[in-house]
Amino acid sequence: MRGIKVGIISTLIVAGTAVTLTGCSLFGGVESATTASSTDEAGKVTAVYGEPWINSVTYGMVKEDTEHDEKNDWYLSVNYSYLKDTSLPDGKESEGACFDAENKASARVSDIIKDDNLSGHDGELVKGLYSLYTDWDSRDKEGVRFIEENIKKIREIESMEDMNKYLSSSEAKRTGVNLVSFDIDYDYDEPEYYSYVIIPTELSLNDAAEYSSRTSYGDMLYDGLNKRVSYVLGRLGYSEDESKSIMEGCTDLEKSISSSMKTREFKSSNDYVTSIKNKRSVEEIKNETVNFPLSEIMNTYGLGGSKRNFLLEPDWLKKLDEYYTQEHISQIRDYLTVSTIQKFAGLSDKESFLKVLESYGVASEDDREATENYADNFVKNKLTDPVGKAYCEKYTDKDIKTDISSISKKIIDSYKELVGAGDVLSDGAKQTAVKKLDALQVNAVYPEKWEDYSGLTVKTADEGGTLINATLDIDEYNWQKKLEKMGEKKDPDLWDVDVTQASVTYWPTQNCLNIFAGITDSDYYRLDMSKEEKYAGIGMLIACEIDHAIDDVGCLYDEKGKSAGWWSDEDRSAYEAVKKRVADQYSGFKPFKNDTAYNGERVASRACAEIAGMQAVLDIAEKENFDKKEFFKAYASANRMLMTEKSMEIAGLNYTDPLAFLKVNETVKQFESFFEASGATEGDRMYTSADDRIRVW
Repeated sequence: MRGIKVGIISTLIVAGTAVTLTGCSLFGGVESATTASSTDEAGKVTAVYGEPWINSVTYGMVKEDTEHDEKNDWYLSVNYSYLKDTSLPDGKESEGACFDAENKASARVSDIIKDDNLSGHDGELVKGLYSLYTDWDSRDKEGVRFIEENIKKIREIESMEDMNKYLSSSEAKRTGVNLVSFDIDYDYDEPEYYSYVIIPTELSLNDAAEYSSRTSYGDMLYDGLNKRVSYVLGRLGYSEDESKSIMEGCTDLEKSISSSMKTREFKSSNDYVTSIKNKRSVEEIKNETVNFPLSEIMNTYGLGGSKRNFLLEPDWLKKLDEYYTQEHISQIRDYLTVSTIQKFAGLSDKESFLKVLESYGVASEDDREATENYADNFVKNKLTDPVGKAYCEKYTDKDIKTDISSISKKIIDSYKELVGAGDVLSDGAKQTAVKKLDALQVNAVYPEKWEDYSGLTVKTADEGGTLINATLDIDEYNWQKKLEKMGEKKDPDLWDVDVTQASVTYWPTQNCLNIFAGITDSDYYRLDMSKEEKYAGIGMLIACEIDHAIDDVGCLYDEKGKSAGWWSDEDRSAYEAVKKRVADQYSGFKPFKNDTAYNGERVASRACAEIAGMQAVLDIAEKENFDKKEFFKAYASANRMLMTEKSMEIAGLNYTDPLAFLKVNETVKQFESFFEASGATEGDRMYTSADDRIRVW
């Protein structure tokens, strides 16, 4: 469900170009502290704040004379030197074990992509695409010709008949510029089968709620889009007034249909799970639409024979069908025009590429290193399996896969004992939880099968190839591979995911746990680590994700991943009572400079998973005779993090993961074995009385 990263940094993929934005510029519209900044010229905080523990993850908070007694602040005591001595260079928002793991994995991906010795057909694909991306002479020669030709065709459409022909054409399918899109997923009624999803119109502001109540984040997205559109249209000879009119037309379409679309908030709720189970055949789609040619578009995409299609948002389709008339043909043209620019400006010449970056608030970068970084991300996103396979062959092996699989199995078995012996769930729910844990698929490190790319070729510039055409060829090849799965059962050995990511995740619709290769050989896991370090690092990540298989979200899915609630009202009430205790404890913290209280309800789910995960791991520790103090120290170290005050506020006031120092301290102080290891007793801030300690299960 979630990986290890807190979410301070987010990467936008713009036409395949990875644009990394940090801090408040990205997260406008989210909460932040209300008082003025208390930082010096180096970005370090000058004040000291936080109750009951100082906010030690904030840059500059920990100084030479800061007290760091393990009985009163375990996190600070273990990480004192790191928090005191680590520097955040100008422009860097954060450091920590999770970022170290991600950066190392990214560097390794870069090395693979640039490796001249990369062999085989997959290797040639990777090298060929990378060459096209970094060949600025060829890209500059192409300029914005592709965009110009496609916009010209769109602007010439005058009738709805011609619009229908265009949207249903193989040309529109190839470019992906449309009012609808499609993807493969797992059947929501029968998860063992593949299905296809009908995805609503892509919104420029990312969230339907932005069109009724614009936030500063929405303003930022709109301003950036306006800059990109104005720039490209200006190059094509459009006046400022014409560019403005096209932006207004696009916005009118999006605003009109967004009123019937799901908001980002709703999509994160449990209700969204049931709202998307709208299976439709192409014939049924045809009967539901009067104007919009969705069934014809589906036929063009090869979905005419599919019996497993899910219409994610029926209300959206109804609204779009009403809007899709001659009266609004100008706005439809405008939307398609803007979409073309969005999709291809970053893949055009260098001038366009730099303008895209500038429009996202990233300074112009025209040096070799910056170009190569964006190229790396682009190639990995387009050729995920070829890059992932090369990564795993070079940096992982069977011993690592076996070891992590063994750790996962022990934790699963520990959870089964934990839940079975607990007093939160009813006997029936316990049995279902154990059944689900027994069926949990563990995807450790790398898959047993990879997608076959032997049928794909990438033309070099010397062969007349261009970056955009290569991109579209790859997209088409990938789509054809998805169509081959029509009517088939899912293959558990074929993951279809980027295994180079440094993360551990749980997917409820497949009931599978994923421990990707990118997390290995990091401070979370190395083969030669002690068992204390392994279980404190990757073991805790695995344990927390396993908890999501049986918690208040996991209970909405059965052992096959099918949507089927298996908690009774009594089960939910009992769990909610535990969750409230956790929320109340976190709500008592004041980690911010203006004494703003922490929102315990927001972080309660993740905090519960952390406590439950610790329960499961400590049960293993008892059986395997861990050095408990070393385990708890390794746990604190694996969660080390340092952030600017601004980033800390964004994370602390908005995200569902607790701030690292709160998570570590509040989790360990629920367990007697921690008090034995640390020596904390009544009166120490790291001590919790027996009556106040929380057991999730």
